[in-house]
Amino acid sequence: MITEIEILKFINAHRLVKADTLLIFISSSAYFISAAVTFALAIYGLARLQPYFIRLFIFLFCSLSISTSIVCVLKYGINRIRPFIEDDAIVLLTSASSPSFPSGHTTTTMAIYFALSAYANVPRKVSLLFLLWAVLVAYSRLALGAHYPSDVIVGILTALLSVFVAKKLLSGSYLWSANHLS
Repeated sequence: MITEIEILKFINAHRLVKADTLLIFISSSAYFISAAVTFALAIYGLARLQPYFIRLFIFLFCSLSISTSIVCVLKYGINRIRPFIEDDAIVLLTSASSPSFPSGHTTTTMAIYFALSAYANVPRKVSLLFLLWAVLVAYSRLALGAHYPSDVIVGILTALLSVFVAKKLLSGSYLWSANHLS
């Protein structure tokens, strides 16, 4: 049976080395782009007095707050070591200092994607761009040696759960009763 460390070693060893700089850039974009998108919605909504964008900001902020909380509890509750520490064959090409499980980068980018595509009804092209970005971030975390495959998979599931919970929590609020996002 193939183990996840063997899968990770394969991904890490067979990455396109010429793309390492691009993967590092994509990986490092996760938190900056997520924050920029979230706060751009707030600024646009407030500047233009557009309630839809203000509600979308609140929804993204709640989704990201929930996902970040879950990630922190899991990371420090489980305290899984990083794969490059477990196996010397895995090359770490980025910074990674916190525990491994789950991938915070993957969780954050997937939460943005799920929130915008599944619940906010953004145009399909925009949704596909966010999906591509989130998938590339998830892949980069593996190829750069920072995470096990299960870290990334649980990150995706955490993002989905967080967006679902945020939607449920906000669905009874005054903001949502006036005009739903979806």
